[in-house]
Amino acid sequence: MWRRVKGFLLFYRSAVMPSFLIAVAVALLGMKFTDGFEPSLVGKAYFFMSLLWLFLRFQVRCPGEYYFYYNLGLGKLVLWIFSSLISLLLACAITGSLSWLW
Repeated sequence: MWRRVKGFLLFYRSAVMPSFLIAVAVALLGMKFTDGFEPSLVGKAYFFMSLLWLFLRFQVRCPGEYYFYYNLGLGKLVLWIFSSLISLLLACAITGSLSWLW
């Protein structure tokens, strides 16, 4: 079980910093069109950028790396479901609320 958790964290770790930096950049660009800095924009941008970053990295650039995770017992669908959930939780933590979901 711990091997799977470590494998998932290894999969997701590659998306955290680039996605957060891009999300902050999007929010700073959004300040031009709004009245100020909005944390909800950072959260929304983080959610979409993290999934986009993972897609570009593992589907486009290195599709053969899925074999590594499959040998750890993690299929592609499991990796994407957990990545989506963790991205959603981190996006909610960044915004500080769940209000932007609905």
